[in-house]
Amino acid sequence: SLAIAVGLTPQLLPAIISLNLAKGARRMAAQQVIVKRLSAIENFGSMTVLCSDKTGTLTEGAVRVDRILDVNGQPSPRAQLLAKVNAQLQQGFRNPVDLAILAFVPDDVGTYPRVDEIPYDFLRKRLTILTEADGQLLMVTKGALQNVLEVCEFVDAGGTAPAPLAGYRAAIQHTFEELSAKGFRTLGLATKVTNGRRDIDKTDEAGMTFLGFISLFDAPKVGIQATLATLQQLGIQLKMITGDNVLVATAVARAVGIETPEVLTGAALRTLSAEALRSKATTVHVFAEIEPNQKESIVLALKRRGYVVGYLGDGINDASALHAADVGISVESAVNVAKESADIVLLKQDLNVLIDGVREGRRTFTN
Repeated sequence: SLAIAVGLTPQLLPAIISLNLAKGARRMAAQQVIVKRLSAIENFGSMTVLCSDKTGTLTEGAVRVDRILDVNGQPSPRAQLLAKVNAQLQQGFRNPVDLAILAFVPDDVGTYPRVDEIPYDFLRKRLTILTEADGQLLMVTKGALQNVLEVCEFVDAGGTAPAPLAGYRAAIQHTFEELSAKGFRTLGLATKVTNGRRDIDKTDEAGMTFLGFISLFDAPKVGIQATLATLQQLGIQLKMITGDNVLVATAVARAVGIETPEVLTGAALRTLSAEALRSKATTVHVFAEIEPNQKESIVLALKRRGYVVGYLGDGINDASALHAADVGISVESAVNVAKESADIVLLKQDLNVLIDGVREGRRTFTN
């Protein structure tokens, strides 16, 4: 009857297609996949590449602190205390790392006042709090290890006075590589007395004293290897895009079943021409140390190679990549800007939910 109706009245075809897509969207909703734009169902079902972060998608998303160590690789009560001060007093987005630090450190930091703050940004990759301790105004900085080290001149090595950083660089790098190779995300922690100044800016992040390491772990999801195998059977390649360093990204990739992964870093990506990036994006499955604006470049490079690209993201820094992808996918727990940018919203951050949605999307478009 539908065929006869279309034959008699071609003008009904758009209405029939829209009605069928709407029914498909209802079936996909039953699979915990919410379709915000009906036109996205075709791209969702036709997806050949899925770009995704690792946290919460390939891993459990339950970040926990493994250890907080001094420069000698020993547990450091002072580093633990100041790490919690930084996590407790910062007023930006309350992220899983801060929550993990607060849960790990038992010290009560309620008496430490928040005097000033230099918020985290994706270029500096560090966050600084100014507080008061023992009658002194003290800066406490945490962030990506290399970004913290670049503002340090000294090291708290347990002596009566800070030691020059130069003599400890090799030991710090060795500890960092050792932890990263085991899959631990490793942050740096530094301090500095401001000599009575009660307001700070980015220029004050200099001449600091390196205090130690914060190592964090996020276990791979149970059954993730079988899930990735199912994605491959559906003809969908997975590209892991993360801001973590090469060693951590490689360790996690192997743990989830990406054997002998070729890794492209953000620094290396900046040196590539547009044509070279299109070629690399085809063979590389793990992108590490990636900056937010580079996510969009990766998506566009894959699209120009002829892939139908899906991008799964839940953060503020994913918005441009979600817009650039053929189908932007977010999750219910994502920040508002990510959900608003997405075409598809998963009610559960689980690739198995996405797989069910892809199958239903293909069935709907075939109909």
